[in-house]
Amino acid sequence: PILSSWEAAALRHRIMVREPVFVPTLQPPPPMQHMAQSPMAAPVSPNLSPVAPETINLQQQQELSKQQHSRHQQQQETLEKPPPQQQLPAEASSGRCPFQRGTRVKLPKGMVNYQLEGPPGAAPLVVLIHGLNGAISSFASLTPLLVAAGLRVLSFDLFGFGLSAAPWGRLDLDTYVDQVHSLLQALSVQEQVLMLGFSMGGVVAVEFANRFPGKVAKLLLLAPGGLMKRERTPCKPLLFGCLRKRWGGCLLCAATCLACCCSCCVRRYLGKGEELAEKFEPDVREPENFQHVAQLNGERFLWDLKRSVNSYLRVLRRMPLWEEDFKDAYARLSQGLLPVLFVWGESDCTVPFQHCKAELCKLFGHRDTSVLLIPEAGHGVMLEDAQLVADYAAAWFQDTQDPAWRQLLQRTRFQPTPGPEASPIGAAA
Repeated sequence: PILSSWEAAALRHRIMVREPVFVPTLQPPPPMQHMAQSPMAAPVSPNLSPVAPETINLQQQQELSKQQHSRHQQQQETLEKPPPQQQLPAEASSGRCPFQRGTRVKLPKGMVNYQLEGPPGAAPLVVLIHGLNGAISSFASLTPLLVAAGLRVLSFDLFGFGLSAAPWGRLDLDTYVDQVHSLLQALSVQEQVLMLGFSMGGVVAVEFANRFPGKVAKLLLLAPGGLMKRERTPCKPLLFGCLRKRWGGCLLCAATCLACCCSCCVRRYLGKGEELAEKFEPDVREPENFQHVAQLNGERFLWDLKRSVNSYLRVLRRMPLWEEDFKDAYARLSQGLLPVLFVWGESDCTVPFQHCKAELCKLFGHRDTSVLLIPEAGHGVMLEDAQLVADYAAAWFQDTQDPAWRQLLQRTRFQPTPGPEASPIGAAA
């Protein structure tokens, strides 16, 4: 053999660890001048020089070494490269993240995921605040329309939702108002902002405007919370008799542990695809047209089930989402000079306007405050009527002087005298 046993072992070791391989060069033995050619030996071609058997074995060994080295390199590349199903999407930090990833900024209570879009310079800044179980994606249809209208748009995930942190302690009104204020400070926003609050985000926007009246130039409340009576709330005994009581923390901990331990059962019950979409159907006039949105909402809720359940119950436990808890805040807003516009879906089943109309007439009937009703629209008005909502928001925030717009505001003002037949609230055309 060309290499001894220990030399062959050393060669294999160097190949496996990808070290440079040194193969000794062996000289062919000198030709024997006095050896007679056997009569049985094959004739040698005049164009080919005879090759010694040792040289043939050496070349085979070198070729084998190259092949082993090539196979080892391919194995290493296969191990280092994740399989296609494990490659992360651009918007995810780990796993298949269904949320929209923006820029992260660290605030005193944790990281906040936000997006700032629109033309640079002195364009007015609109701050969007989403509702319960929402995220930046709640405004996915509205944001590009506002940007196209010449506005800068700041949207972000509230604490406990989306890709923002879920800090320890209470997820209450103080926490969210401080989050908005700290975010504006972190982004060095010095000028007055325009604010749009949707559903629970309307509660945060109202309180922020009351605490920092010099920071908000105009306010648009899109089907805001904080105006429904407790008696109309589903699951009243569990919500007001337990969760919002002193011992509600025990229920919160039990539900969180149950979501953690029984997540597989919950996922199996909720299902996938169309079955999951049916359980997260949005409040719109034509739900069949938004099955993909419903399915995505379900995937977002299940992405981190323990966190979703915990944040949802923590908010219900502490946030003032009913008239009995938040009526005074709306009263303070109505007594100020801040321009306010309400936009509502006429067929909203989550926060029905008919349940809030009497109280709003009492509070805002004495001032020039209008409410624009969108015919047949539900609580998901930004999904099915995004263009109309964007047109209203752009006209309101940019103080459009178009006669048709001014007449619409005049025609839809609240009346000071409440009553089922005395409301002049007109449906927006």
